[in-house]
Amino acid sequence: MRDAAGQTVGVLGVHFSSKWASTVEESLRSSLQAELAGAEVLILSRDGTVLLGPPSEMGKPLAGSVLPPANGAAQSILSQDGRTFLSAMLPTRGYRSFHGLGWSVLVRLDESVALAPAADLRRDVLARGIPLSLVAAVLTFMLADILKRPLDQFRSATAALGRGEAVIRPSGLFDELRQIGDALDAASANLREREARLNAEKSRLAFALEGANDGIWDWDIVSGNVWFSQRWLDMLGYRSGELKEHFSSWERLVHPEDKDAVLAALDEHRRGVSPFYQAEHRLWHKERRWIWVLTRGKIVERDSSDRPLRAVGTHTDITDRKGVEEALAASEARFRTLFERAPIGIADVTLGCRFSAVNDQFCGIVGYDRSELIGKTFQEITHPDDVAADTAQVRDLLAGRIPHYDLEKRYIRKDGRIIWAYLAVSLVRNEQGRPSYFLSSIKDCTARKEVEHLLQVGESFTRSVVESSADCIKVLDLEGRIQFINGLGLCAMEIAEFDTVRGEFWAEFWPEAARSDIDRAIAGARSGSRERFVAFCPTMKGTPKWWDVCVTPVLSADGRPERLLAISREITGLKQAEERLHLMMGELNHRVKNLFATVQAIMRLSGRAGDDVSAYKARILARLTTLARTNEILFRASWNGANLPELLTAELEAFSLDERLALGGPSVALQAAQAVPISLIIHELATNAVKHGALSVPEGTLALAWRVEECGLFRRLVLTWTERNGPPVTPPERRGSAPASSKMGWHGNSGGGRAGLST
Repeated sequence: MRDAAGQTVGVLGVHFSSKWASTVEESLRSSLQAELAGAEVLILSRDGTVLLGPPSEMGKPLAGSVLPPANGAAQSILSQDGRTFLSAMLPTRGYRSFHGLGWSVLVRLDESVALAPAADLRRDVLARGIPLSLVAAVLTFMLADILKRPLDQFRSATAALGRGEAVIRPSGLFDELRQIGDALDAASANLREREARLNAEKSRLAFALEGANDGIWDWDIVSGNVWFSQRWLDMLGYRSGELKEHFSSWERLVHPEDKDAVLAALDEHRRGVSPFYQAEHRLWHKERRWIWVLTRGKIVERDSSDRPLRAVGTHTDITDRKGVEEALAASEARFRTLFERAPIGIADVTLGCRFSAVNDQFCGIVGYDRSELIGKTFQEITHPDDVAADTAQVRDLLAGRIPHYDLEKRYIRKDGRIIWAYLAVSLVRNEQGRPSYFLSSIKDCTARKEVEHLLQVGESFTRSVVESSADCIKVLDLEGRIQFINGLGLCAMEIAEFDTVRGEFWAEFWPEAARSDIDRAIAGARSGSRERFVAFCPTMKGTPKWWDVCVTPVLSADGRPERLLAISREITGLKQAEERLHLMMGELNHRVKNLFATVQAIMRLSGRAGDDVSAYKARILARLTTLARTNEILFRASWNGANLPELLTAELEAFSLDERLALGGPSVALQAAQAVPISLIIHELATNAVKHGALSVPEGTLALAWRVEECGLFRRLVLTWTERNGPPVTPPERRGSAPASSKMGWHGNSGGGRAGLST
């Protein structure tokens, strides 16, 4: 196969089985015999072995003495069996400028058959000549010259016909000579036509056998003998005679892992399950390596019981193809790993612009699940304003006007949010060069686009944003020298003029204790990381301040740090709040301890001889409830104290006195330490009044009044507890105990009593 310039670009070959060759030879022989009965066509190998021809001579060599010259000239040859043939032989010439395969074509015809017309003529002449012998004798001398010339021509024509050359028609005065001339003309034309057809068929067969380049095997199934072609042996590195021509030789060369499958495929064909035998397997090369072969074969002969007798097939070396397949599989695995684990979104898109495969990164960027994206078009998730530009690029890519394209476009996420992405698209083509699908990759660049948008506003806006920040924003070079401080930062650091600190090392302004944090932050930011620390640093005027500092690199266009950005946020108030919180935690701890001490005291004082558990439990719960109400009031006041009227009202409301209770007195602010014992005292007095005093009868009432008396350096709170219309008062049978920090006295009468408390 050649191109327009006549250069060879490839070879088209067809492999034909020997059975087909036999069929072709049979058709050639049949057509030749139809015109030239008795003619034989033999296909000879280079060494003269009969490859195709009479069955009795198949596979046997022809001696050189019975072979005519390989020049196509007809010659009378005595065969080995004593017969004489008119023979001609030509080697294969190949196809056009391609040389042949070494085969030769021999055409032969029994000389008696070839020269039968001449013999018939001879007999006819003799039959007619006897009666006319006398006349002939008389006329011999007269006609000798006349007869001699056409006979010479006839002899020459016969010789030429035997050599396959053009026949010169004999001329003469007799009809017989003209008939012989006509016969010779027809025989010559017929022979040349058949020779041309035979040469064409021979060329096609030779070209097919040569172009296939496959190894051929011929297996005698009964004996196990196998004939291997030289190409078959070359495929495995063997020379002729080095490998025993037996089935066991091939079986030993098959890879152990492939043998079972190969033999199973062969057995299926032998049993008639499959129409032919085919398998891919490995064979052991003489150079101690494995090669891959594709073997094909077919049983071509069976006995009357349908038992296979003979099989013929080919071996094709597919090692290179297997290597390509393995490399392709490895490449596919690498691509799949890259596809799934790539830090960018990757998608396969059909020519109809629908997603056929997406990785997790792509799903994360656009916010859809994989199952939701498959089948969608990219236009469905693209911002409407960007669809036209993207579609135009797709058309140019399909038309071959561009090899690939990239652009920045907006996607609409599943949650409705619009994001920016950098999109790169290429067209994947199949082996025939036709478009197959699109390979797209996207990277979320929303943050960068937002930054670019901010940068587009202008440097003045950026500076105004920086200047309006309450943080101290500094720009440092990679060595840590100060290049810029915003205005509010100068104020926070109490720096009068920026020029006084320009070019100075930032670390020099920090106390010695913080130098290690500064050096570590600068080194880390210089290597590309973000560093953060908290440290103490006074201002230029000595004002103590705490700072939360973040140091980040400012990257150049190539992604390398070119400057450092240090942002210091004052957290002095936060630090002070932490200290106050620490103090409050200490105070809370102290108060909790006091509360536990009070609870312990309540539990000790609530026990009485002869009490049952339920009575003891009721007293404790009542006193703890009083304590809880008091703590709730103190909590609402942040433990800064309690208002006396609020405290008394909250405590006495629990007894549901309504109109039977009268309260009166000024607003008095109690300390937290005073509120707890007063609430417990009121609870005890009210409990006693309900059980034994005025509140134990329906007509009894209670009046509680208080006042504050000035007593020099301190003030005294006087509480008056008055019960009226209660039962008669009797002397107590036992004395109780009052808190150590309080003093109480009773003034009793039949109508009520008064209590005085000083603390």
